[in-house]
Amino acid sequence: MHQHRSSQFQGLQLENRARKIVEQLGGAWSRSRGMCCCPAHDDRTPSLSITLGKRAILVHCFAGCTNEAVIDAMAGLGIRVADLSDGT
Repeated sequence: MHQHRSSQFQGLQLENRARKIVEQLGGAWSRSRGMCCCPAHDDRTPSLSITLGKRAILVHCFAGCTNEAVIDAMAGLGIRVADLSDGT
């Protein structure tokens, strides 16, 4: 029972971080994912999806940027790679 509560808490922490990242990138969160402009390319229409995995925040650019490029660009905006995982 304790482990279940702990994993729920970690999931909420991860979702809160994901929502903050989406907000920082000027996007919107809806249900279980966020959409925002990709910081790795000149984006005028939101093409970056931010979702929750089991232990990490997942990013996917529908315009084709690699995850590495997206994460590097996020780091340039002060979003740390450590913010993308639950720390386990």
